[in-house]
Amino acid sequence: MNFALDLSMENADFYDVSARLLAIYMAQMIISLFIGWVFNYYSKKYQRSFLLLWAWSWLAFFFGQLGSAFILYRTDLLPTQALYTIASLISTMGIYLQLVLLLIGTYELTSGRALRKRLLITFLSIATLLAIVVTLSHSQSAADAHIRYFLRLGIRSLLGFICFVVAGIITFAHKKCSSNFGQKLLATSFVVFGMEQLQYFVVVTSVIIGKPIFFPFHFLGILDLLLLGLIGLSMVVWLLEDERRVLKKANNDLDGFLYSTSHDLRAPIASILGLTGLARHDIKETSSLQYIDMIEDKIRRLDELIKDILTYTKNSKLKLKFERIDFNKLISDTLSNLRFGPGAESIQFIYEENEANFFCSDYIRMNIIIGNLLSNAVKYHNIDQENPYVKVLFKKDGQQVTIAVEDNGMGMSENDIQHIFQMFYRASLTVEGSGLGLFIVNEAINRLAGKIAVTSVLGKGSTFTLNFQNIPCY
Repeated sequence: MNFALDLSMENADFYDVSARLLAIYMAQMIISLFIGWVFNYYSKKYQRSFLLLWAWSWLAFFFGQLGSAFILYRTDLLPTQALYTIASLISTMGIYLQLVLLLIGTYELTSGRALRKRLLITFLSIATLLAIVVTLSHSQSAADAHIRYFLRLGIRSLLGFICFVVAGIITFAHKKCSSNFGQKLLATSFVVFGMEQLQYFVVVTSVIIGKPIFFPFHFLGILDLLLLGLIGLSMVVWLLEDERRVLKKANNDLDGFLYSTSHDLRAPIASILGLTGLARHDIKETSSLQYIDMIEDKIRRLDELIKDILTYTKNSKLKLKFERIDFNKLISDTLSNLRFGPGAESIQFIYEENEANFFCSDYIRMNIIIGNLLSNAVKYHNIDQENPYVKVLFKKDGQQVTIAVEDNGMGMSENDIQHIFQMFYRASLTVEGSGLGLFIVNEAINRLAGKIAVTSVLGKGSTFTLNFQNIPCY
């Protein structure tokens, strides 16, 4: 936005300065089109009106720079006074509209509500009318050159200074400024760019009063370019941070809803199971007892699904809490919950206790991981074979803790191994399950910055190997 070319003609070679400024104008136009396209795209994607206003702001800036570029070569490209006036009007109107749209867009973002369409049209009409008045007031006589410079350059620079500083103050005053880097960067960019526009106004004013001050305008033009790029980048960063905040809140609300709903559903399920237990004692008919068995089976499956949902929300909501974990006790507690499950009495559980089998981690998540892996090893076992077993290995070596859960059960195909950690994926349809167990295991391992590897042979068994950092316990 370097408008001081006319003021420096007596102090610099015309063609050299013109070429530099034209290159700067072209670069600024390319940047403005790109940023405008980005905001227009996201305004449609997120249905945010302030993004559309920002997109229009950058489009207006493009036309402002386009008109300024034509004015540079008015003797060749604008041979008539009418064409020069039109180019000057496009340049002035583009900058004025950019400033108005910038302020309105910033207001809508910080206030969270859209400006009424009537007010928007009013502000844009005032900016357009002002641009027309200023442009038509230009006198082309040499005697009035200073007045022309002040009308075309001085007023524009002064308005730019005011609007950008005000936009910076509005942005700084927004309630999220203390924690939003993009907002701080944007507000700072607005203020710095506004101060630079003040330099142009100082130059024009100094000429008017007869004490001209000249800056290296090609340097200011490059600084304009850098600051505009920074403003565009800041807007994008703020947008991404704002969307991340909204998405995080939505996820938290969803997790809270899932947890609350799942927790509330377990109470009536427990009541239904209690009633079926009472009915079993009172009803003697074989067919009725079969129906009760079927009801209990379905209710227990529903209860298992709700348990998995509660486990998932617990893993996603609770903060990490590292503590010393006695792996011997963890295995003992887990197996005590599994020994009375279907088929568990036929499986040999192998684990060698050792006093050195301890490490530091989050107990809740490790309980989730080991519980699900052992539960799956039992659920997907082949108890009809000779010597069915589930083996747990623990190894602590320097900076690594390795835990392996091995079984000689059903096993999995290569295709199943690629998908078992996906939500609701079930490797076998012959065994009832929610398809959430291994998904939750993988999520918990990711929270602990660990790794999991799977080796399996269909019909022969599987081995899940976990690796964690052996962090010191205090």
